[in-house]
Amino acid sequence: MTVALGVGVEELWEQLSRVGSTAAGFSPVGADTCDLERLVRRLSTTISQLTGLRARLATELTARQAWRTSGAASPAAYLAEQANVPRGQAAAEIKLGEAMAKSDTLAGAVGSGQLGMSQASAVADVACRPEFERAIDGLVDDVASQSPRDARRTVDRFKARHDPAGDQRDAEALFARRSLRLGSRGDRMGTGEWLLDPESQAVVRSTIEHLARQDRLDGTLRTAEQRAADALVALCKAYNAGQVGGGREVPKVLVLVDYDTVVGRAHERGVMATGDTMTAEAVRRICCDAELHRLVTRGPSCPLDLGAATRVISDSQYLALLARDRGCRFPGCERPPSWCEGHHIVPWQQRQRTNLDDVVLLCRYHHHLVHEGSWRLEGTARNLRVLRPDGSVHHADRPDAWGAPPTGASGAASPNESHQGVPHARGTLFDDVEGGPFADPPGDPPWPPV
Repeated sequence: MTVALGVGVEELWEQLSRVGSTAAGFSPVGADTCDLERLVRRLSTTISQLTGLRARLATELTARQAWRTSGAASPAAYLAEQANVPRGQAAAEIKLGEAMAKSDTLAGAVGSGQLGMSQASAVADVACRPEFERAIDGLVDDVASQSPRDARRTVDRFKARHDPAGDQRDAEALFARRSLRLGSRGDRMGTGEWLLDPESQAVVRSTIEHLARQDRLDGTLRTAEQRAADALVALCKAYNAGQVGGGREVPKVLVLVDYDTVVGRAHERGVMATGDTMTAEAVRRICCDAELHRLVTRGPSCPLDLGAATRVISDSQYLALLARDRGCRFPGCERPPSWCEGHHIVPWQQRQRTNLDDVVLLCRYHHHLVHEGSWRLEGTARNLRVLRPDGSVHHADRPDAWGAPPTGASGAASPNESHQGVPHARGTLFDDVEGGPFADPPGDPPWPPV
């Protein structure tokens, strides 16, 4: 639905009522699947446009102090009551509306449907800041087709590139919010809740994940959540007994970052396996006590190939694979590398080689879908085609390398040959390809899907 500029309240009301009546009378039964998919995409765009309109209305009502005259405790509480949405969502919409009021670029991108709500909310953090005004068009173009997670990461890197000092201040503010609360319930079960910055979260998560995986096949039939809980308790017991092990052999935390950032010539954010980013200063700090692996790429997203005549991928190849794919390559799937396994696009038996172009990461579910579910992969890792069981083709996007600056106004492309440092500690966090050196026993990852 397109609403022309200058439309009055009554006319807009009539258009919205007409759309609502039409939607209520539509039945998807018997409709073609492709048509239904097109409707879902169009509805998503329209819903984002209308949510943007509501955000603008909320900003105007806030300016008029309508929340005070209604007796609400805050603008967010007022909008939550008026729109019947959670207070957190109301606060986010008010923030978006304020950014749209200050940035014509953002307002236009939301109004035209170029940006969905997730992308718009990410851009809102920087859209109204004068120091970013000249580069905001490029940022909008960069995030328009990205997933919410990738859009947030792109904005983080944008801020780091254009305002390194401000990016560091933001990271310090996150760290200052850290907390851990323990409590108990009426049934005598204990509860806990932590709030951690991305770097601390990666350390805690990788450690518990590492411990939980070690006894995945112990025959106890414990759930993934039970193994994680037992790992935490075992770690605390070992500390109480003075027997905390690990030392230099700690679980691996992988971070990909441009070499220029490591040596202080640039301020690009590093990207962890979880998709979270960390500041350039945090990267340089952990590099003081980490192994550094050099990953040479051709352009922003193509690690140079390292051939192998064996079925099992090498350590160096595996690091390059993680850096390139960043998670499951199946279209629409965002499961991280620790959920994934290496898959040979063409069966190894046919080519008798393991090159990076022949291998992609797939999560366990989509790996099973390809092998047992009649789906097929064709092409190469840089030009991957996913074929549905009916033979129709879905082209997967070519992945960007971790830490490589995106093209466009928000950052320059990497040179043709770039060196990227991969700092990490020793140990294991990731599954490897088909029983390789980082492999763990089969089974569910210790964290539930989200």
